Amino acid sequence: NRRCIRFECPCALHRASVSASLVMRRQIDRELTKSRIRDLANAAPIEVCPVIDAIIATLKRTPDGERKEIQIECSAGLTVPFDKDDLNEIMGNLIENAVKHAAGKIVVRAFPDGRAVKFEIDDDGEGISIKKREVVQKRGVRLDRSVTGFGLGLAIVADILEAYGQSLALDSSPMGGLRASFRLPLRVET
Repeated sequence: NRRCIRFECPCALHRASVSASLVMRRQIDRELTKSRIRDLANAAPIEVCPVIDAIIATLKRTPDGERKEIQIECSAGLTVPFDKDDLNEIMGNLIENAVKHAAGKIVVRAFPDGRAVKFEIDDDGEGISIKKREVVQKRGVRLDRSVTGFGLGLAIVADILEAYGQSLALDSSPMGGLRASFRLPLRVET
Protein backbone atom coordinates (compact mmCIF):
# COMPACT_ATOMS: atom_id res chain seq x y z
CA ASN A 1 0.00 0.00 0.00
CA ARG A 2 1.49 3.34 -1.04
CA ARG A 3 -0.02 5.13 1.94
CA CYS A 4 2.18 3.16 4.37
CA ILE A 5 4.64 5.28 6.26
CA ARG A 6 7.77 3.43 7.27
CA PHE A 7 6.61 0.85 9.82
CA GLU A 8 2.92 1.54 10.33
CA CYS A 9 0.13 1.67 7.80
CA PRO A 10 -2.66 4.15 8.62
CA CYS A 11 -5.14 1.47 7.57
CA ALA A 12 -3.71 -0.94 10.13
CA LEU A 13 -3.82 1.76 12.81
CA HIS A 14 -7.44 2.47 11.96
CA ARG A 15 -8.35 -1.25 12.15
CA ALA A 16 -6.57 -1.55 15.50
CA SER A 17 -8.40 1.53 16.80
CA VAL A 18 -11.78 0.20 15.65
CA SER A 19 -11.02 -3.20 17.16
CA ALA A 20 -10.06 -1.65 20.52
CA SER A 21 -13.19 0.50 20.40
CA LEU A 22 -15.38 -2.57 19.82
CA VAL A 23 -13.75 -4.40 22.73
CA MET A 24 -14.37 -1.41 25.01
CA ARG A 25 -17.97 -1.13 23.80
CA ARG A 26 -18.59 -4.83 24.57
CA GLN A 27 -17.11 -4.40 28.05
CA ILE A 28 -19.29 -1.36 28.71
CA ASP A 29 -22.37 -3.19 27.41
CA ARG A 30 -21.60 -6.19 29.66
CA GLU A 31 -21.22 -3.98 32.72
CA LEU A 32 -24.46 -2.13 31.96
CA THR A 33 -26.26 -5.44 31.54
CA LYS A 34 -24.83 -6.78 34.81
CA SER A 35 -26.11 -3.66 36.52
CA ARG A 36 -29.53 -4.08 34.90
CA ILE A 37 -29.61 -7.75 35.93
CA ARG A 38 -28.77 -6.83 39.54
CA ASP A 39 -31.68 -4.37 39.44
CA LEU A 40 -33.96 -7.13 38.09
CA ALA A 41 -33.33 -9.22 41.21
CA ASN A 42 -35.33 -6.65 43.17
CA ALA A 43 -37.79 -5.69 40.45
CA ALA A 44 -41.31 -7.01 40.07
CA PRO A 45 -41.55 -9.70 37.38
CA ILE A 46 -43.30 -8.74 34.16
CA GLU A 47 -46.23 -10.64 32.70
CA VAL A 48 -45.32 -12.35 29.44
CA CYS A 49 -48.72 -12.72 27.74
CA PRO A 50 -49.59 -8.98 27.63
CA VAL A 51 -46.21 -8.25 26.02
CA ILE A 52 -46.86 -10.85 23.31
CA ASP A 53 -50.47 -9.68 22.83
CA ALA A 54 -49.37 -6.04 22.35
CA ILE A 55 -46.71 -6.95 19.78
CA ILE A 56 -49.12 -9.11 17.80
CA ALA A 57 -51.83 -6.44 17.91
CA THR A 58 -49.35 -3.98 16.41
CA LEU A 59 -48.15 -6.41 13.73
CA LYS A 60 -51.73 -7.33 12.76
CA ARG A 61 -52.13 -3.70 11.62
CA THR A 62 -49.33 -4.10 9.05
CA PRO A 63 -49.96 -5.34 5.49
CA ASP A 64 -48.04 -8.61 6.17
CA GLY A 65 -49.73 -9.09 9.54
CA GLU A 66 -53.21 -8.60 8.12
CA ARG A 67 -52.68 -11.52 5.72
CA LYS A 68 -51.29 -13.99 8.27
CA GLU A 69 -52.94 -16.13 10.92
CA ILE A 70 -51.13 -15.63 14.23
CA GLN A 71 -51.94 -18.09 16.99
CA ILE A 72 -50.90 -17.41 20.60
CA GLU A 73 -50.33 -20.16 23.16
CA CYS A 74 -49.29 -18.39 26.33
CA SER A 75 -49.70 -19.79 29.85
CA ALA A 76 -51.85 -17.36 31.84
CA GLY A 77 -50.11 -15.51 34.63
CA LEU A 78 -46.64 -16.37 33.34
CA THR A 79 -44.03 -13.89 34.58
CA VAL A 80 -40.28 -13.41 34.20
CA PRO A 81 -37.81 -11.17 36.04
CA PHE A 82 -36.65 -9.40 32.90
CA ASP A 83 -36.45 -5.88 31.54
CA LYS A 84 -39.73 -5.18 29.73
CA ASP A 85 -38.04 -3.18 26.95
CA ASP A 86 -35.60 -6.02 26.31
CA LEU A 87 -38.43 -8.57 26.15
CA ASN A 88 -40.34 -6.29 23.76
CA GLU A 89 -37.23 -5.98 21.58
CA ILE A 90 -36.65 -9.74 21.51
CA MET A 91 -40.23 -10.78 20.90
CA GLY A 92 -40.93 -7.92 18.50
CA ASN A 93 -38.00 -8.85 16.26
CA LEU A 94 -38.73 -12.58 16.33
CA ILE A 95 -42.47 -12.28 15.70
CA GLU A 96 -41.95 -9.63 12.99
CA ASN A 97 -39.48 -11.93 11.21
CA ALA A 98 -41.99 -14.79 11.39
CA VAL A 99 -44.71 -12.55 9.97
CA LYS A 100 -42.43 -11.46 7.09
CA HIS A 101 -41.38 -14.99 6.17
CA ALA A 102 -44.45 -17.13 6.94
CA ALA A 103 -46.54 -18.48 4.09
CA GLY A 104 -49.70 -17.95 6.11
CA LYS A 105 -49.43 -19.03 9.75
CA ILE A 106 -47.35 -18.19 12.84
CA VAL A 107 -47.60 -19.78 16.29
CA VAL A 108 -46.16 -17.94 19.30
CA ARG A 109 -45.75 -19.97 22.50
CA ALA A 110 -44.61 -19.13 26.03
CA PHE A 111 -44.79 -21.85 28.68
CA PRO A 112 -43.09 -23.04 31.87
CA ASP A 113 -40.11 -25.31 31.21
CA GLY A 114 -38.52 -26.48 34.45
CA ARG A 115 -37.00 -23.47 36.20
CA ALA A 116 -37.44 -21.28 33.13
CA VAL A 117 -39.96 -19.93 30.67
CA LYS A 118 -39.55 -21.20 27.12
CA PHE A 119 -40.50 -19.03 24.18
CA GLU A 120 -41.07 -20.50 20.70
CA ILE A 121 -42.00 -18.69 17.51
CA ASP A 122 -42.89 -21.04 14.61
CA ASP A 123 -43.80 -20.18 11.05
CA ASP A 124 -44.79 -22.12 7.95
CA GLY A 125 -42.42 -20.32 5.57
CA GLU A 126 -39.36 -21.68 3.78
CA GLY A 127 -37.18 -21.75 6.90
CA ILE A 128 -33.41 -21.33 7.01
CA SER A 129 -30.94 -24.04 6.06
CA ILE A 130 -28.82 -25.47 8.88
CA LYS A 131 -25.66 -23.99 7.29
CA LYS A 132 -27.07 -20.45 7.36
CA ARG A 133 -28.63 -20.42 10.85
CA GLU A 134 -25.52 -19.14 12.63
CA VAL A 135 -24.60 -16.67 9.89
CA VAL A 136 -28.04 -15.05 9.87
CA GLN A 137 -27.54 -13.98 13.52
CA LYS A 138 -24.70 -11.65 12.50
CA ARG A 139 -25.38 -7.94 12.00
CA GLY A 140 -26.35 -6.92 8.50
CA VAL A 141 -26.88 -10.45 7.16
CA ARG A 142 -30.08 -10.81 5.12
CA LEU A 143 -30.93 -14.02 3.34
CA ASP A 144 -34.06 -12.73 1.62
CA ARG A 145 -33.67 -9.35 -0.05
CA SER A 146 -37.31 -9.39 -1.20
CA VAL A 147 -38.54 -8.44 2.29
CA THR A 148 -37.94 -5.15 4.06
CA GLY A 149 -35.31 -4.87 6.75
CA PHE A 150 -31.62 -4.33 7.39
CA GLY A 151 -30.53 -7.71 8.74
CA LEU A 152 -30.25 -6.47 12.32
CA GLY A 153 -33.21 -8.13 14.08
CA LEU A 154 -31.75 -11.56 14.83
CA ALA A 155 -28.37 -10.04 15.74
CA ILE A 156 -30.06 -7.70 18.22
CA VAL A 157 -32.01 -10.60 19.73
CA ALA A 158 -28.85 -12.71 20.03
CA ASP A 159 -26.94 -9.80 21.62
CA ILE A 160 -29.64 -9.12 24.21
CA LEU A 161 -29.97 -12.78 25.14
CA GLU A 162 -26.19 -13.19 25.34
CA ALA A 163 -26.00 -10.23 27.72
CA TYR A 164 -28.35 -12.15 30.03
CA GLY A 165 -26.39 -15.38 29.65
CA GLN A 166 -29.00 -16.93 27.34
CA SER A 167 -28.99 -17.86 23.67
CA LEU A 168 -31.24 -17.91 20.63
CA ALA A 169 -31.88 -21.27 18.95
CA LEU A 170 -32.95 -21.49 15.31
CA ASP A 171 -34.36 -24.86 14.26
CA SER A 172 -36.74 -26.38 11.76
CA SER A 173 -40.36 -25.87 12.73
CA PRO A 174 -42.86 -28.73 12.73
CA MET A 175 -44.91 -26.33 10.58
CA GLY A 176 -42.26 -26.48 7.86
CA GLY A 177 -40.57 -23.12 8.34
CA LEU A 178 -38.36 -21.81 11.12
CA ARG A 179 -38.60 -22.15 14.89
CA ALA A 180 -36.87 -19.43 16.90
CA SER A 181 -36.70 -20.25 20.60
CA PHE A 182 -35.05 -19.15 23.82
CA ARG A 183 -35.42 -19.61 27.56
CA LEU A 184 -35.52 -17.09 30.39
CA PRO A 185 -34.96 -18.20 34.00
CA LEU A 186 -37.80 -17.80 36.47
CA ARG A 187 -35.34 -16.34 38.99
CA VAL A 188 -32.45 -13.97 38.54
CA GLU A 189 -29.15 -15.23 39.95
CA THR A 190 -26.92 -12.32 41.03
